[in-house]
Amino acid sequence: MSTEDSTPFDTAMERFRSKDFAGAIALFASVPSVDANYYRAQVGLGKSCYALHEYEAAIEHFARATCGEYDKPQIAFAGLAVCLAEVRRYDEAMAAMQQSLAIDPNNVDSVYNLGQIQLRAEQYGDAAESFRQAFLIRADPDYLAYGALCYSNIGDYPEAISMCQRVLKINEQSHLVHDVLAITYGRLSNYGAALKHSDIAIRLAPDKPGYLFNRGCTLEALKRYVEAIVDYTNAINLSPCTGKYYTNRANCRIALGDDAAAMDDLDTAIRLGDDVAYFNRSNSNIKMHIYYEAISGLGHFIALHPRHKDALITRSRVSSLLRNMRESAAD
Repeated sequence: MSTEDSTPFDTAMERFRSKDFAGAIALFASVPSVDANYYRAQVGLGKSCYALHEYEAAIEHFARATCGEYDKPQIAFAGLAVCLAEVRRYDEAMAAMQQSLAIDPNNVDSVYNLGQIQLRAEQYGDAAESFRQAFLIRADPDYLAYGALCYSNIGDYPEAISMCQRVLKINEQSHLVHDVLAITYGRLSNYGAALKHSDIAIRLAPDKPGYLFNRGCTLEALKRYVEAIVDYTNAINLSPCTGKYYTNRANCRIALGDDAAAMDDLDTAIRLGDDVAYFNRSNSNIKMHIYYEAISGLGHFIALHPRHKDALITRSRVSSLLRNMRESAAD
């Protein structure tokens, strides 16, 4: 096709393929609703917005595509599901992915992504089954590794380790399974084995920030805070928008007495949406006798986790302390 014959949609697709997502968005958005490619352009807008982490906008475009005369609605439903999961609307995300699978039940990517959404929603039994189904469709050992992670998350460590060993027989170079083993052995307080498997995972895939983070967690558990900070910092450099990396680095900085740097990390983590940072920052505020800020942070955290026992006890304790201070001041 000559340049003269190219439509805005064609040019948008070229921009998308070259990862010029902002340029693609401008061109996809110019496709009029009467154009035959309008709903394909909405999917393109959804994918481009997703690539730029603009999830709410992506949800709007994917949803529009599911309601129109798009010839592959399963793609629109799957994209919608992934974006809904990014904003923690897990029930809606799972429903959208089920709609995609109702149209194309053997689409392994959709089955796998359903498992990932269920994993994030902490529905570990359902996630394990989804990963098993994905493996039956396509024998990718990583699906088994994610299943093992589900068993690890529910505390069935023998089954998790057994599944990991099964994966290693298929592919001993699977960096994912070594990371799952590192997580599982860490939970068993077998830190030597955890570090061994983390080292292997990082050697096989040095660009995976999660692997650095998990090794940092093990080093933190061993109170090797300086080394843990190095791993957390390297993870942040690879993925600067992941809040929990800052939260954990803050924990180590607090342990080393660097409260100012820790508070900066916790503020960043909160801005990036890590709920735990509210609780940790409140504890730091209590340590520094900044009680009203501590109460405010605990309120935010408890609104998100209303049954968190430690947070409820801490808020009650600080509230009592403030009440006693007010009564003493009145006297």
